[in-house]
Amino acid sequence: MSQIPDTIERAILERTSPHSREAQLMKEQAFALLRDGMNEEDVAQVFQHCPDMVLKREHLLNGKYLLVQKGRKNYYVITAA
Repeated sequence: MSQIPDTIERAILERTSPHSREAQLMKEQAFALLRDGMNEEDVAQVFQHCPDMVLKREHLLNGKYLLVQKGRKNYYVITAA
């Protein structure tokens, strides 16, 4: 796995210890979001749980769906109006 941007790394480490499994999972999720086209600042806000973050149409899958994961096996698809 390559290096993630510093802004995202800091956001993750504010919430977890550097070598925890949770930090590793968050980094993997950050790579997936970056790969899928989300910009660096928005990804950092996701991991900071920033209350000011507003989901935009470009964050949606196919411009319509939001995939949410809770835990390891629970996934939810939310359809945007």
